[in-house]
Amino acid sequence: HRQRDELLRDMRLSRSERAVVLRSRIQQARVQLGHFARNRCASVRSELSEDAATWGALHWGRRRRARDFHARVAARAAEVIEEVDSGVTEQFRDIAGELGCTAPSAVPAAAVPELGTAGLMSRRLETQLMMVLGAGFGLGVALAAGRLFTGLAPGLSVAGATAGGLLGVLLTVWVVRLRGLLHDRAQLDRWVGRVAAVLREDTEALVATRVLAAETAFTAAAVAADERAAADTARRVADIDARLRE
Repeated sequence: HRQRDELLRDMRLSRSERAVVLRSRIQQARVQLGHFARNRCASVRSELSEDAATWGALHWGRRRRARDFHARVAARAAEVIEEVDSGVTEQFRDIAGELGCTAPSAVPAAAVPELGTAGLMSRRLETQLMMVLGAGFGLGVALAAGRLFTGLAPGLSVAGATAGGLLGVLLTVWVVRLRGLLHDRAQLDRWVGRVAAVLREDTEALVATRVLAAETAFTAAAVAADERAAADTARRVADIDARLRE
């Protein structure tokens, strides 16, 4: 009788422990993987923001540099998704080893989300506006420089006007170039922020989907293990009952 009671108690304890361990490991995996996905997205966001802050291109190399930057962002997004997917697979493999069951089957790699573009290819209206503002600034500097030369040396009024005009043209070009560069960097930084937000949503959805699928697979494996254990216990209990009846 004592043997029979111990068998039934061990079966109940084993089933409860297996359920508790499975539930706690799934919850732990969900938290850890979600934290890992958010950290990877934040790290890539900082990295690409630094690249955008130091981005610079001449007018004739601007389109090529913009395409290169877009390609780099897309490549980094693909790397983040692959890293998160690999981290999920590795975590589930460890859980399967602890529970003594088979890890969930591998799923196709997640696709890279649609990232769009930063909008740097065409800015005709912005360029025209910057040209007007830069020309006004350069004209003001040219007039001020011409008056300064005329006041210092009245005989060099023509040279002063020429020097003031040249200085105004150079400042106009500099202002237009600088304003365009700052505009491009701001556009890239905003686009990187949108990409990071989309990437975070996709990686969190990836983690949630994989965790849910793994939880279903592990639960089914635990149920199967419980059924095998229950069948074995029932057989041993039947043997003991037969001996008791004898």
